[in-house]
Amino acid sequence: MLDKVLELCFRSIVSYLDGDYEKSELYKSRAVALNKKLEFERSCRYPVRELVSDETEDKLYKLVG
Repeated sequence: MLDKVLELCFRSIVSYLDGDYEKSELYKSRAVALNKKLEFERSCRYPVRELVSDETEDKLYKLVG
């Protein structure tokens, strides 16, 4: 996904240099929106240890092996 953000940024730069300011702004806004989505997804990841009680964690370890 990060590759897509970079691609959109480069497209925005090339469009701006080519004089197509509307298309440049469109690519820029898409890149910003996608980057915000990625940042949100990264911030929502929690370690399982923080979400599961010690008792449940012990039971899971017993199930696995």
